[in-house]
Amino acid sequence: MKKRIFYIISFLVIFCIEVFIALYVRDSFVRPYMGDALVVVLVYSFVRIFIPTGVPRLPFYVFLFACFVEVLQYFQLVETLGITNRALRIILLWSRMYLYLSV
Repeated sequence: MKKRIFYIISFLVIFCIEVFIALYVRDSFVRPYMGDALVVVLVYSFVRIFIPTGVPRLPFYVFLFACFVEVLQYFQLVETLGITNRALRIILLWSRMYLYLSV
């Protein structure tokens, strides 16, 4: 139970930092690079809440998932699909967050 509490607290702290970065930071380093790095740790912490004993290759799986998301961003999936509606982009952002959290 102690491990779960540790991962719950770390998840909540990192999530709050991510929200702060998303809302208030507008630069070319912290938001694109540090934000992505923190999301990887966020996903790992979230999974460890439910699997406190750990999975031997979990860091590798999280890394693969992050690489997949980066490839989709590289190919500009949102622009490719022609999604210009701001509300729809926000929905896609939250669904993307859900995907990060459901790993």
